[in-house]
Amino acid sequence: MLRQLHYVAVSFLLFVAGPVPADEISVAPGNGTLAAAVAAAADGDTLILTDGAFYGAVTIDRSLTIRPLTRSTDALIDAVVSIAGEGISVTLQGLNFSQNVELYQAASVRLLENTWVAGSVNANSYRTDEGDGSLYVVGNEFSSGSILNVSTDNAYIAGNVLLNGAINTLSTVWIVGNDVRRAGSRGINATGGGATVRILGNRVECALGNSFQCLYSSASSVLIAGNIVTIDYRAEVMMPCTGFKQPGPDLRRFSIT
Repeated sequence: MLRQLHYVAVSFLLFVAGPVPADEISVAPGNGTLAAAVAAAADGDTLILTDGAFYGAVTIDRSLTIRPLTRSTDALIDAVVSIAGEGISVTLQGLNFSQNVELYQAASVRLLENTWVAGSVNANSYRTDEGDGSLYVVGNEFSSGSILNVSTDNAYIAGNVLLNGAINTLSTVWIVGNDVRRAGSRGINATGGGATVRILGNRVECALGNSFQCLYSSASSVLIAGNIVTIDYRAEVMMPCTGFKQPGPDLRRFSIT
């Protein structure tokens, strides 16, 4: 009887207390300040960055949101950021980066409305112990970097602007409404033997010499619709130009202008 009463009392206290609320933690710029804040944070906390530059490599190994104080806050992370933690959910939103964000392990990663003045997103090793992690790369701008080696089967890449880069995927993915400019040999490159790929409503700009595979897919199941590939005919002619390469796609409203 006493054991039952003890169990009821503990359950009641847990119900009244509820889950521990997440904290919002202000982080000042400097060398190692962001890494220290990540190490001190608890799962579910939000780190709010103030104006300035944040130096020192950062490994995010717990569920966190990292964002600036306001939309006008100029917070620059001048370091490699690695996301690596079993079952974690990470959101990076509204930040500036000057080096790579490397994805290794998580249950969910959301990269939203960030700016890369240099560096790329590299998802080549992104996995979870339970299976592929979900990945949302939405509304970002890359000055010279790319979205590389997306190998998770739950990826959504949408509304990004790549001023001098490319999108490279190896798995089942949605690639929607991106603006890829001054691309190299492949502006959008979607491969993967067993992958299902949807490439919809993108704009891809290539120089004529590189445009033979400006939009390329060798995935096993592909829907390509509403994309516009622009070829710069002022570039030196190096090889025949079609702007597109894909064996037997479902091709609709594809145009070269």
